[in-house]
Amino acid sequence: MLERCTSLAEHWAPTRGFIVGLITANAVLIGSTATLLGTGSALMVLTLGREPLPSTEFGAATMILSVAAAGLGAIPPGVIASLRDPLSELRVP
Repeated sequence: MLERCTSLAEHWAPTRGFIVGLITANAVLIGSTATLLGTGSALMVLTLGREPLPSTEFGAATMILSVAAAGLGAIPPGVIASLRDPLSELRVP
């Protein structure tokens, strides 16, 4: 007969790769949101000031670079966090 699982931590432990991926995904999500808000506000300020707008290719490249930098910048802290105790690192204070 199968025993009832009292907690998820008894049968599942996050791997190091999972922790790095989770931290990186969180940074990419925050970076994407910041990129969209920053680009939108910059375009709004340029439009209200009647300044010329940058090309679409420049805007897209800047947005891609921002999100990529956020993702790549989150890998070293993710690796360091994956070497520590998962319960203390992933806990939200």
